[in-house]
Amino acid sequence: MQIHNRKDQNPPRFGITATRKIGGAVVRTRAKRRLRALGQAVLPRHAKPGHDYVLIARHNTARLPWQKLTDSLVAVLAKHKYDET
Repeated sequence: MQIHNRKDQNPPRFGITATRKIGGAVVRTRAKRRLRALGQAVLPRHAKPGHDYVLIARHNTARLPWQKLTDSLVAVLAKHKYDET
């Protein structure tokens, strides 16, 4: 995940990227769909206002269990709350 501080207090925004390295079009689309749903579910509660987040699909994003994806994102966001960016 990449994080950018916009230095404002507007709601957090997020984007998604999935390169051809993770697989064909079907795999990339499934990974992006899962990351989009993950971002909509997790970021409003755990992300900092005024930040942009880019969720990056990896080779196993399309097939990891949903709970593992959620736990990973929440852990990264929790760590980010204590880091200054």
